[in-house]
Amino acid sequence: MKATAHWMEENGLTPKTLSTHFDEEFTHQCIEFGRIEDTEVMVGFFKRAGQPLVQAWIVEFGKRLTKHMPLGQLTKMGMNVVFRPKTKSWGKTGEVLAEYVKAQKEAAHHG
Repeated sequence: MKATAHWMEENGLTPKTLSTHFDEEFTHQCIEFGRIEDTEVMVGFFKRAGQPLVQAWIVEFGKRLTKHMPLGQLTKMGMNVVFRPKTKSWGKTGEVLAEYVKAQKEAAHHG
C-alpha cells in the first residue's frame, strides 16, 4: 500500500504525506552522512513538511530531557547538533547509494 501511495505522490495524483516527507529526509541523511542524527532528521522533516521548527511538544520534551539526563550525555548531544557527525570514509559510498536510489526510481517509472 505504501508503494502505491508513493507512486501516486510521485506522479502528482496526491500530495506528499507527512510519512513521505519523513522518509525522504531520513533517506537524505543516510545518503549524505552514512548515519542519522535525530535532531537533523526532525529539523529537515519539519522544513520539508512546512511545519514550524519550534513546537510546544518539543519545548516540553527538551525541558524534561535536560532535567533527567546526565550532563555528559547532554553535552554529547549538543556537540552532534553543532558538529554534524559523518561516518568515516562515507563519501563514495553515499554517492553510489544515491545513484542506486535514482536508478530504482527510474526503473519504477519505466516498468
